[in-house]
Amino acid sequence: TRDASAPLADALARLARLAWALFVVVGVGGVIAVAAAIRLHLAADRAERATLRLLGAGPLFTRAPTWGAGLWLGVAGAAVALAVGRGLAATAELGSLFSTQAWTPATLGIVLALGAGIGLAGGVLAGARDA
Repeated sequence: TRDASAPLADALARLARLAWALFVVVGVGGVIAVAAAIRLHLAADRAERATLRLLGAGPLFTRAPTWGAGLWLGVAGAAVALAVGRGLAATAELGSLFSTQAWTPATLGIVLALGAGIGLAGGVLAGARDA
């Protein structure tokens, strides 16, 4: 009396763990990419930030734009990911994850909030050394 579905359940559990690990790797890569993009932009504004500090601008005045830029990049990236997901759902039958019933306003908000968090983390990392 052996369960024939046991190997399949084990394989699906391993695949789920692999998906979560990939999610973490992509998230860390997203934070690094946002931080690098903002750092490249900040390199051009180094003289302007130095002038602002000479005029008495506090650390928050020079860091807040990097946080805002990171937040914006994260939300824009999440919106692009959602658009690509909608396109995939429209062109290929990819299962319940991409069905329109699974995409509630709460789900969309969570995805956008995750993107904003990744972008904000990148902005904080990018502005930490310059301010």
